[in-house]
Amino acid sequence: MNEFITGLMEAHGFTKLLSISVLPNLAIFMIAIKLDRLLAARGIVTATLVYALAIIILRFAL
Repeated sequence: MNEFITGLMEAHGFTKLLSISVLPNLAIFMIAIKLDRLLAARGIVTATLVYALAIIILRFAL
């Protein structure tokens, strides 16, 4: 497991993997909007922004 993460970090693939992992949030967000679950949609957007902030920090820190 550590070798996998180390390999991703050395190949600068870790931030790319995190970026792709945010895509399912889009589907969940659209479902929440369709079902009129606006508080859930707000939470999904907040989680996505936290992911984006982590990705930006990791991309420029590494």
